[in-house]
Order: sequence, then structure tokens, then C-alpha cells
Amino acid sequence: MIFGKIIDDQMKGMLLSRKGKVTTYLPIDIGHEYFDFLGITVKAEKGDEPTEEEKGDEVLKENDASETSSTWTRKTLTVEEITAQATLFFVAGYDTTSNTLCFLVYHLVLCPEICDNLLQEIDDKLNGQAPNYDNVAKLSYMEMCIHETMRLFPAASRLDRVANNDVTIGNIRIPKGMTINIPVGAIQMDPEYWPEPEKFDPERFTPEAKAYRDPFVFMPFGAGPRNCVGMRLALLELKIAIVRILQNYRPVTSPKTKRHITFIISDSDQRFIPLGLYLKFEKRT
Repeated sequence: MIFGKIIDDQMKGMLLSRKGKVTTYLPIDIGHEYFDFLGITVKAEKGDEPTEEEKGDEVLKENDASETSSTWTRKTLTVEEITAQATLFFVAGYDTTSNTLCFLVYHLVLCPEICDNLLQEIDDKLNGQAPNYDNVAKLSYMEMCIHETMRLFPAASRLDRVANNDVTIGNIRIPKGMTINIPVGAIQMDPEYWPEPEKFDPERFTPEAKAYRDPFVFMPFGAGPRNCVGMRLALLELKIAIVRILQNYRPVTSPKTKRHITFIISDSDQRFIPLGLYLKFEKRT
């Protein structure tokens, strides 16, 4: 309960900062407009500026969380709705991001040559700089390692979609309203698309390899207009966390390290959850 209130207060504080009502949370120019998720939701709360035709409508009024005239209605967001959406970004993706980080670091222990390549890239391209939004974009090999981890252990092993209309694909008829289960975990381990599917091989995600592969055989964040809205934030969190760790430490085996990775798949949301991943970290010099 206390944690929930702290998060709620922090999110509302950031929201007020973006709206220019307080300056305690973000030491920035209040007049600056941000084209990110929070900026979009703040704009949705205010509502877009009406067109000249809408401005001429004499029956313009505000009603609860919507703006209404005699000819149009624009749904806007309340402060509580914006706070809930922003909080969901951080809370809902916490376990999935931390699990992916665990699986990736463990693979770096099992594959020291891949770890060497990743450490070399971080040292060469960042040269000791702290990771940030801009410089982690240079780390192409790291992104390949993250994608290969997500291929083996996607955040959700199954996706569900509901058909909006009757449709026939080949000889299969899908009626409107039917729920379609997409077995992401099985597709991403199919040897037809992924030779030696159980092998950890970041080279599967070079630009050349991706160009010759159907993009829909790799869907760790889903696909289409309903894909994961937190995808970019999750990838940024992973990259920054990995860089901060590997700039200072190298993951190595411990007496309890096993070659076989043990995990379970949760019943509620089909997440891969690591079990008993033992390793050590050595300080880099």
C-alpha cells in the first residue's frame, strides 16, 4: 500500500512537471515539448487544439473527461488515467525485463567467447562513458545478444488475438470473436527457421540474417498494431543495465553453475521464469 502511494505520487509529480505546474521533479525548461509516452498522454489530457471549424461551434463545452460540441466528441484523459498508464509501464514490465537480464547474463557465463565480444564492443564504442539513450544505440552486438535471449526465452510464450471479422485463411475458417492463440515460444524454437534452435547464437540477428528470414517468426513483443507498447522502454532498460554491469564486472561460473538452464512457465501470463541460475561476478581491472 505504501509502495503504491509512493509510485502514484512520483508519477503525478512528473506529470505536473511536464504540464509546467511544478519544477521539483525535472530540472528542465518547462516550455520544452517531449515526444514520448508521457508527453503524448499529457497532450491527450489537454485535448488537441480544435480545428477552425470546431472553434466556430458555439456549443463548445467541457464535460468530465471529454470535450464535446454539437458535432463532435473528443475523449481526453484524466490525471488518474495518465498516472495509471505511466505506472503500468514501469510495474508491468519489471519481471519480464529482469528475467531477460538473468537469462542473458547466464548465457554470457556459459558462452565466454560471446561475453568477450560483448565486452569488447562496450569498451570500444563507449570508452568508459556512462550508458544513456543515445550511446547505447551504437551497441549492435548487444542488441543481437538481447534478441537471441528473447528468442529462447520470450517475455510471453503465447499471444492471444481476437478476430474482428469472419476470415478464411487457406482451408481454415476463423469466425468473428474467436480467440486465436499464437505459440510464440514454439515458433521461435522451430528448426525450420532456426537451425540448432537450442543453441545461443547472436549471429542469427545480423542484418544479413534478418533480411532472409520471415519477420513473423520472431515476435518477443508481439506484432502489428497491438504489439507491446513498452518495447522501446524495455530494450533501453536492458541495454543500460547490461552496460552498467559489464563495464565493471565480468560474469563467470561458480561451483553451482549448471550448463542446463532451468525455468518454469507461469500459468497466468505464460512468462518464462528462471530457476536456480547461479553465477559469480569478477571485478574488471
